[in-house]
Amino acid sequence: MTIEATLHDGNTIEVEVHGSGPAVLLPVDPRPAEGEQAGELSKWGMDPALGRSLIDGLRDTFRVVAFDYQGHVMSTPKPGTLTPANVAADLLAVADAAGAGRFAYYGYSWLALSGLQLATRTDRLSALVMGGFPPYGGPYAEMLRVTEATYAMAVTPQPAPEPLSIIHISEPTRP
Repeated sequence: MTIEATLHDGNTIEVEVHGSGPAVLLPVDPRPAEGEQAGELSKWGMDPALGRSLIDGLRDTFRVVAFDYQGHVMSTPKPGTLTPANVAADLLAVADAAGAGRFAYYGYSWLALSGLQLATRTDRLSALVMGGFPPYGGPYAEMLRVTEATYAMAVTPQPAPEPLSIIHISEPTRP
């Protein structure tokens, strides 16, 4: 079944609903990539049909609510309104359109962070699955040192640089 959800900016997004059981929101493209794009994804070890693979693997047990949120944002930019609160509102609008009162959410990378923002703004989540964030075994000690050094530089007043001297070189006089 295909439905539409109205997002925070009034635009609509197509949503596919498959199966029955507890609802799982998947912000993935339900249509497999084709042609050159599929070849490029495969080169990087990615499944060009990831969204479809997830839908097919889960729909026997869950009501899968799939929608290409990343593709929608890329095709309908929201530079002034793509805030954590509005992303969470968009995800809730998709859940509402699909009739999902409580639901699990899966996201990868920035869509995982979007799920985290959603979790802080609603009690409707039954589960949150975050892929690609945070990276396991990431360079956290190094990142902390860089962050602390940057902070120290930002709060420590630095002396003003010496003003540049202007030297005027005149043309040689001709005899």
